Amino acid sequence: MSEKYQLVFDVGNTRVGVAFFQQDIIVETAHFMNNSLNEGNLESLLKGKEVNIALVGSVHYRVGLFILQFLKKNNIKVIEPATEKLSIILDVENPKEVGADRIASTYGALYSHPGCDIIVIDIGTTVVFDVIAKERRFLGGAIAPGPYLSAKTLADNADLLPLVEVRKPKSPVSKTTQGNIQSGIYYGLTGMIEKLVKEIKSLFFGSGNAIVIATGGLSASADEPESSVFAKFRSELENDLKTIVDFFEPDLTFFGYHEILKENFSNEEE
Repeated sequence: MSEKYQLVFDVGNTRVGVAFFQQDIIVETAHFMNNSLNEGNLESLLKGKEVNIALVGSVHYRVGLFILQFLKKNNIKVIEPATEKLSIILDVENPKEVGADRIASTYGALYSHPGCDIIVIDIGTTVVFDVIAKERRFLGGAIAPGPYLSAKTLADNADLLPLVEVRKPKSPVSKTTQGNIQSGIYYGLTGMIEKLVKEIKSLFFGSGNAIVIATGGLSASADEPESSVFAKFRSELENDLKTIVDFFEPDLTFFGYHEILKENFSNEEE
């Protein structure tokens, strides 16, 4: 009899990531945009697979609830991360405010780099900085708008500014409105990342060798559904951040959620 799968859902603000695990290995991944997810997608995803347990980590209430209800209707044991069951310390004013994705990033970072102080940069709809001490302590971080959200906000709130493709411009200084916006978004993003990493290291780690990991939609794996423009933008961004970021780990959050699943239910079967 073939081995059963453990299933992880990473529900973000704009897309859902799915990973099938056997033991500690990801054997298959898939991504769906939130606005296109339906029962047919999920049924096709699960066809021919025997899943013994699933974890749903979500920062989008409606989509997360839809997936939970689908899994329960299909008699799949399902869990959600709970702050009171964690083996990490959430060293913040209100631990319940820490998003499931940030908890998973912390677990994933400590799984892939045990014994290290770590800064995780999750670049997607938002740009999230997570500060993690090697003693398994989440110290907080920072949140800023992501590049696509920035572009849409400018177009939605400034009558004379168009919605532009997010890409690296040929020059930081452009002679067109489109180029001006692209420059502001791209170099604003890389400059923010450089500055915040520097400030975080100085504040928390001093002369210590904290490592920096990038993850999220802009460090996504090959099955990402976006266009070649997106892929080029991601490649250029990673190249420009290579002196700041030590590791690009697109599946970091998946592994983090899987560690949470194992921690709570490693010996359980449906």
